[in-house]
Amino acid sequence: MGRLTHTDAFLGMLRTVGLDLADAQVVHSDLALRVFGFVLLVDYRQDQGEPVMEHTPVPLPWLQVHPALAVPHLREAVAAAPLMTVDEAFERTMDGLIVIVRDLLATTRQLH
Repeated sequence: MGRLTHTDAFLGMLRTVGLDLADAQVVHSDLALRVFGFVLLVDYRQDQGEPVMEHTPVPLPWLQVHPALAVPHLREAVAAAPLMTVDEAFERTMDGLIVIVRDLLATTRQLH
């Protein structure tokens, strides 16, 4: 029952701030994907003891095998890991949702 009432309240809040029904549903779907994806790919693995926040775009040995390869951005990313905590990563994930809502609202306002 809570899943129904919470979803309804979330859709209602999105409609209240100015999104149409289609955009509200897109935001709801995006939120679900972000939360479930984060839980499965980051939070769960972290709870199992895996150092997920130390993961980088490519493994360090790949760069070590090719020391002369010009990939400065990858080398910087690998050297800087971890850049944030799990909580900070979740906050960044949710910030992305806020950007989507803001952009959808701006588009809606431009159309009307």
